Amino acid sequence: MLKLRNTIRLIKKFFDKIKPINIMYLFLLSKSCIFLIYLLSLGYFTPFVTAYPSISENLRQFYLYINNGDYNQAAKTIEELSDSSMKLALSADLAYYQGQYDEAIALYEEASQTLDSQKILLNWSKALYQRGRFYENLNVDEGNFDLIQLSETDFSLASSKIAQLLNNNSSDYLEARLLAAKLNKDDLTVDLEAIEKDILSLENSNRKIRFLLDLAEISPKSKIWKQAFSLAIQLDNLQYQSLAQGNLGENYLQKNAPQAALKSAWLAQLAASRIQDWQSLIRWHYLAARSFQQLEDQDSAIAQYKLAVATIKKLRQQLSGNPISPHLYFDVVKPVLNDYLQLLLSLSSPPLEEVISLQQLDQLGQLDNYFQVICQFDLDTPQKLIEKTEARIFFVELDESIHAILQLSDSLRHYPLAIEPELLRSQVREWRVELMNGDFDSSFELSSILYRTILAPLMPILKANDIEHLQLISNGVLRTIPIAALNDGEKYLIEHFALSYSLGLRNRVSPSLQRDFLPLIAGLTRSTPNFPNKLEFAQREARQVQTLLGGTILLNDGFSAESLKTQLQDSRYQILHLATHASFSFVRERAFIETGTQTISLNQFESILKQRRSPLQLLVLSACQTAIGDRYSALGLLGVGLRNNIDVVVGSFWEVGDSNTSQQMKQFYKFWQQGSSLPEALRQVQLGLIREGELPADWAGFIVAFN
Repeated sequence: MLKLRNTIRLIKKFFDKIKPINIMYLFLLSKSCIFLIYLLSLGYFTPFVTAYPSISENLRQFYLYINNGDYNQAAKTIEELSDSSMKLALSADLAYYQGQYDEAIALYEEASQTLDSQKILLNWSKALYQRGRFYENLNVDEGNFDLIQLSETDFSLASSKIAQLLNNNSSDYLEARLLAAKLNKDDLTVDLEAIEKDILSLENSNRKIRFLLDLAEISPKSKIWKQAFSLAIQLDNLQYQSLAQGNLGENYLQKNAPQAALKSAWLAQLAASRIQDWQSLIRWHYLAARSFQQLEDQDSAIAQYKLAVATIKKLRQQLSGNPISPHLYFDVVKPVLNDYLQLLLSLSSPPLEEVISLQQLDQLGQLDNYFQVICQFDLDTPQKLIEKTEARIFFVELDESIHAILQLSDSLRHYPLAIEPELLRSQVREWRVELMNGDFDSSFELSSILYRTILAPLMPILKANDIEHLQLISNGVLRTIPIAALNDGEKYLIEHFALSYSLGLRNRVSPSLQRDFLPLIAGLTRSTPNFPNKLEFAQREARQVQTLLGGTILLNDGFSAESLKTQLQDSRYQILHLATHASFSFVRERAFIETGTQTISLNQFESILKQRRSPLQLLVLSACQTAIGDRYSALGLLGVGLRNNIDVVVGSFWEVGDSNTSQQMKQFYKFWQQGSSLPEALRQVQLGLIREGELPADWAGFIVAFN
């Protein structure tokens, strides 16, 4: 209590120093005052304020901004500090609150070398735990061994650091025990009753409510949520009232008590709406929708789903341009859209335009998640601009079913696919590996199976409408399928249609591109630490493209981030052709492009693109390991074009020999220059290789993606 009184005295002193004060700033401070008192009373700042009394004001200001989600101002506060150790600690906290766990973990490790703070150790552990959860979410339905290893490693490291706090009986002992319990949910030796007893012995505070909510997450007992809710009412904390009542409702729903769940959902919605907590409000509309579904009240369920979707859009507007938590999509957005789509597609006459609109929203959610920032993008509706010879297939991949929606120039048609989602994902993964390894017999058999599953039902209508260009749009694993190599037993799909990929967020299927613009061509022939194989034919590829289209070549040492940025300022260059190593990983932080002087991250590459006066028309990434592997990797390739207003991106799903690539790129541009569309130009290249007897491994990986 003495610590709290001293803290209040510090707050009063702080307010005295900032007079005069405007109304808006007063609102900001009053909203955050309780939070600030809470943090100071925990002693979080003690090692900092004691060692650096002159910067205590900056500390307070920093956490006021953090609590209000104003991360830009928080970052400016850090810049005003002169002490490097303090900058590290606060930069780590800022990265953690923004969900940038890689950066936070690296900064906590560095800060721990100079600052002996138990809070740094605790937050370091929490960052490792949250990143491990993120990897777990990414691995759902993927079967990615690398992701399994990454998540297990993070959980193990978090546990070891938590053990240090538990052994030292630190001031954060109770919070450390809760995190340890989360990390070891299946450990029957964890004494949850003792933790509950210790929490209840605390003085009433927001901290006590948070601990109760954390405990209820591990040990879902109705009484714990009720205790948290009661205390939140006493302390007039609407956010915790919403969380306590909403999670209590989730507990009721799991116990098949939908009426009780619905009552909790209403109370939680009321509290969340009063403080405009849109993220929580989405969850409680979703809870109400599922409660109505259990009560077999379909109309009311749909009404709640519509409110949840409207609130998702409102949240995206609120967060526009800001960093977001990597858990937002998996924990909040995806469950709502998945279950709502499942309900709509189970109707006798599904509203297909609404289904496509929801799939668009899901694509945006995945993009937001991959780039960890809200992608500022207005959806086009309705989708009408399709030529008579063009068609789109929207594959809507849900947890329990997979559907195809065929869009022609004058109609939409629905085809439920007769396959379990997990079986399809397994077949796609297996086929992709067999294709990449050149196992013709096995891959041919699987390609026929997949063709019969996902395309055969649509072929009669496609042929009857004389479709020439087919575009694939998927929100899941079919996004990574090399559709050109699907086989009907006699011919590959590429022999029937020109093919392209898209996220489906624009109306026009294939934008027209001018052929008289110059390319900027950059290449790397040398090996790099990330890629030991040299691209010996990259120089030949660059010369061939220049011969056909003109333009400028940046090669090896002449190809740097700086030279790329400088040359792209020239508006004559509307095509960027990169004959260099590139990798789009399952997370943005691990995606990179090699230049002749350095490895540049996807963030750095985007920064270079955004400095242009006008967007590129065409981006070609011709080298190996572009868009490698899973559905989230493909988001890097498709998303970098969309986010930077590039009309078309050409890349590859897997490693292709650079001699083969060089020849394919020459023919690709040649056909395009002769008047073919980009998908048709790639088709003509692939048809030539089929006639020569080349295996799909050598040609099926290249794709054209429209944005």
